[in-house]
Amino acid sequence: MRTVKIKLYEGAESEEFNACALNITINDKVLVKKNDKIFLGVASEMPEIKNIILELSSVAAQMPLVLRKVNDTEDVSQFQYHPKEDEGVIFCNQKVKELGLIMKLLKVKYLSSENKMIFYYSAEERVDFRELVKVLAAKFHLRIEMRQINIRDECKLLGGIGLCGRMYCCNSVIKELAPITLKAASAKFQKQNSGRMIGSCGRLLCCFMFCSSDDDGCGCGNKELKEEISEIAAAVPESAAEEQNNKQ
Repeated sequence: MRTVKIKLYEGAESEEFNACALNITINDKVLVKKNDKIFLGVASEMPEIKNIILELSSVAAQMPLVLRKVNDTEDVSQFQYHPKEDEGVIFCNQKVKELGLIMKLLKVKYLSSENKMIFYYSAEERVDFRELVKVLAAKFHLRIEMRQINIRDECKLLGGIGLCGRMYCCNSVIKELAPITLKAASAKFQKQNSGRMIGSCGRLLCCFMFCSSDDDGCGCGNKELKEEISEIAAAVPESAAEEQNNKQ
């Protein structure tokens, strides 16, 4: 098994990751998966082969994984990590409970260049978080920004896997969320169960953005991809689609 040492942030100790068959050299930027989260890291050493024979599959499964290398032109700022973010999540959730605020903390982002921390949250009603901001500012000695987002933005922020088996469109290929009309969705999937037209956010699937007005076209220009997604969606049992909608 090939492993490589990766640093997740400046000043951090190098951690060992499963490099698979990737051609990685020192100072290469990579995306890694650790504890079911994706982070941006930098290779601090050349990969090496570990002579592990017994229980190789179980060892590889438990070891954090290098997903791929990052191109210089990519914007991967959303995957940058700092330990202050984990600390912010724990501390903020504790204070939210103490102050009795009805809100759901989704993510904390630390921007070192702006000396600021952004707390993303969702709430059904308006939240008076003035006291919370004072407590957070006193704790971290940074500018604090509370940013409320809706259910579609929540899925875009957190990401996930759709019924087609691919990553959410909003989290992978769509930069700006646009409204999806029921007319456009119905025209493409007249024979499909209505439950398969709804995403995890409870809204119409974002992939309808790629559908053109004609029957055989696809807005992304990839007819094979659209056919593949349609075949996968058709293979999903109706009970699975209904079960997902009931969870929303």
